[in-house]
Amino acid sequence: MLYSNTIERIKRNSDSEIFFLTIKAVPDRKNPQEDAMSGIQGAYVNCYINADSLCEAEERAVDLIREVDWHPITLLRWQILCKGCYPELGAPDFEELSASMDEAFSFGNSMIFYQWSQEDEEDDGKENDSEITFAYCQLMKR
Repeated sequence: MLYSNTIERIKRNSDSEIFFLTIKAVPDRKNPQEDAMSGIQGAYVNCYINADSLCEAEERAVDLIREVDWHPITLLRWQILCKGCYPELGAPDFEELSASMDEAFSFGNSMIFYQWSQEDEEDDGKENDSEITFAYCQLMKR
């Protein structure tokens, strides 16, 4: 069941906004790159989705993750973003985020997999991803 089906419908206000979702995923056992993925335990997948609603964005993100032979586990957070918000928020990785947003506006989506191994998991300890966090970034007033 999708998280977005359990809450009131969330829609963006403008075509200049985009949905950003972080989804925890693990490699699917049928992944053809299994040898190359040896030791990889999972990934946090940052998904930039050009969609009208959170439900549509979440469905598309889950489908895209599955298409590359990963298994989505949980939605960790979501945001509605506009390109003008990042400089305002002082994001340190603005250029990477801006490029991902440009790609999503041009092609409908962009995804970045941040993988971790068993060693990383042991070093960092357990993470609490039982709570979904969200934020809404308003369009900057012109």
